[in-house]
Amino acid sequence: MPRLYLSTNELNEHPIGLALASQISQLGTGVLDKLLFKASSRVDSTCRKRVQAPQSTTVGTGGIAAGGISLPVASTLGFDNLAENAVIVDTGGLQEILPVVPGGVSVSSYSPPYPGTLTLATPAAFSHAQGAAVVGCYQEVDEAGKSSNSDVYAEAFTQEAQIALAHVPMLAKGSDFTRLVFLKQYPIVSISKIEHAYSFDNIYIPIDQTSVAIDPAAGFYRFRIGTIIIPQGLLRTTYIAGYASVPDDLKDATAYFLADELMAFFNAAGVIEQSMGKRRQRFISERTGKTLYAMRAEEICERYRRRT
Repeated sequence: MPRLYLSTNELNEHPIGLALASQISQLGTGVLDKLLFKASSRVDSTCRKRVQAPQSTTVGTGGIAAGGISLPVASTLGFDNLAENAVIVDTGGLQEILPVVPGGVSVSSYSPPYPGTLTLATPAAFSHAQGAAVVGCYQEVDEAGKSSNSDVYAEAFTQEAQIALAHVPMLAKGSDFTRLVFLKQYPIVSISKIEHAYSFDNIYIPIDQTSVAIDPAAGFYRFRIGTIIIPQGLLRTTYIAGYASVPDDLKDATAYFLADELMAFFNAAGVIEQSMGKRRQRFISERTGKTLYAMRAEEICERYRRRT
């Protein structure tokens, strides 16, 4: 966290917010914000991807000196404590891509815009002053060829390439090459950099961006015919993915997960069944052990999960 898919103002106008207004009013300062962050995180977890694209912000008070690993930011929105977070800091000759340590998001105030600090996995190469641009992104590392290797056109190389392949029997089959790379986050907005490292070292070499074709909605990119990426090395992709604005039904799912979190206020004992004379109530599914709110939220999120 904090990934926020439903603002407090939107919640106040949502049926869940109106129905649970009494319980919500009992929450202390910042508690509702934290619960909304948690509900948003549950949306991501159920969808098995980050729903919203990383946000843009600026370097916070004090800036960061070259060699520093603590980056103050004006807003931590859009950054979570999972792996593969990174930031593109500054512009021009000072621009650099810096990965964020998993668990490295520290929020200093749970009031908008939620300022805080990002702990970097590698020291900053340059100094960045307060107000410099900070753009969130993902830096994903995976084994080359792990996603998909098979492609019937992989052998359609130039004559020179075919002659070269004749001298490398191990690579004679097109299916031995990496052709397709599925990314964890999608839809893909843009890819900043693709790098490859061989299995025998950890030196990443940039790959020409013109050699890939991107399918944004499906969340994969394909190396063009003639590009030789040997499997079992590593591919590092720096990219931005997710929705610019959270879809309305996923905002509903966030509200339902929030209601599930608030069950402690009106069902602290976890009552499954209650009889009041001729009236009988059941709060949790006997089959799944989940509340109606959680089941509704998961039903919505199921529409956004990748099917392979």
